[in-house]
Amino acid sequence: MLDKQADQGISITPAPGWTVLRQGQHWVNLLNRDDTAGVFATAGSADAPDINQEATILINKVIQVSGMTNVQQSPAGQVQPGPGNNFQQMLEVGYTGNAQTNRRRQQH
Repeated sequence: MLDKQADQGISITPAPGWTVLRQGQHWVNLLNRDDTAGVFATAGSADAPDINQEATILINKVIQVSGMTNVQQSPAGQVQPGPGNNFQQMLEVGYTGNAQTNRRRQQH
């Protein structure tokens, strides 16, 4: 599980009904119980100065690590001020695609 508590104070524990599909150093891909939704979370410094560029980098990483195919991205929302002291900006970006899980092939 993504746990950077020692160096950045970040730890993720999946909510009931969610499981870890894949994980790596500083990222985790979660899948809900009925395979209808997935969440990709990452921790660390941004790779790009602009939040739109960062979103593109992260979505491409999700596609790469999950092996998603037929990916279709919705238009990005408006950049909003981030909640709290640890987040400067927030951007909602929706996308769908097919991913192979150990359970069966599903669309997310």
